[in-house]
Parts: sequence; C-alpha cells; structure tokens
Amino acid sequence: MEIRCLIRSDGNIYVAMSLDFGLAAQAESIAAAKGKLEAQIEEYIREACEQDSAYKSKLLARKGPFSWFIIYYLAKLHIKSREILAFTERKPTCIGHA
Repeated sequence: MEIRCLIRSDGNIYVAMSLDFGLAAQAESIAAAKGKLEAQIEEYIREACEQDSAYKSKLLARKGPFSWFIIYYLAKLHIKSREILAFTERKPTCIGHA
C-alpha cells in the first residue's frame, strides 16, 4: 500500500501529514517529523486492523483535508516552494482492499 504524505515547514518546525489517514506530526527536523508520522501511521493501521470489518473499513477510508491534497499535488508538480516535500510511504498492512 502506498500512503501519500507531505512535509512542510511552519516557522522553526516541520509538519508531516498523511493525506490518506488525516494524521499529522511535527518536529524540529524533517527526519524527526517523518519518523513521528511513520510511527503514527503504523500504529493507526495496526489498531484499525484489530477492529471489526465495518469499522476497519471506515478507519482506513478516512482522509486528510482537501487542502492537503492540493498542496501535495502542487509539490509533486514542482509548482509549490522547495519548503514542501511530497512523498509516498510503502507499508505492509492487513488492509487488502478495505
């Protein structure tokens, strides 16, 4: 599964966001923000997979705000500033096709 993510600077901190789950983390470096977000994603998926099928599907279908998607795709097209990093994470999951 590929999970769309982005990192952007906000003053002296970096904010990492998962578009596909609506999760966010912040830290004082890109690497730390990305690491925190990866940990959140793994925990979120693990907890979702422990739920019954109907609730699991709702959790895994949750998305971030539309504005995050706009920023992500503008960054992918190199239209936004260099302060934004758009990337995907591959995570082994129990998701299948939730």
